[in-house]
Amino acid sequence: MDLVDILLEVLERDASDLHLTVGSPPIIRVNGQLERLDYPRLGSNDTRELIYSILSQDQRQRIENEWEIDFSYSVP
Repeated sequence: MDLVDILLEVLERDASDLHLTVGSPPIIRVNGQLERLDYPRLGSNDTRELIYSILSQDQRQRIENEWEIDFSYSVP
């Protein structure tokens, strides 16, 4: 599972948000409605690997301390 592939699907479906939560597949918000993407449920290692692949060191430290983070990312 690759985060850039997931983000490209977010863009293709014109979603406003992407939610990555342990125990659930990736979920997007389209027109105010939550929709599950066709991916397996995320384990804790899956979620960490997806998120850490795009976070800066400061953001990684923040998520370790606060257990959540709200940020934006541009697909290259």
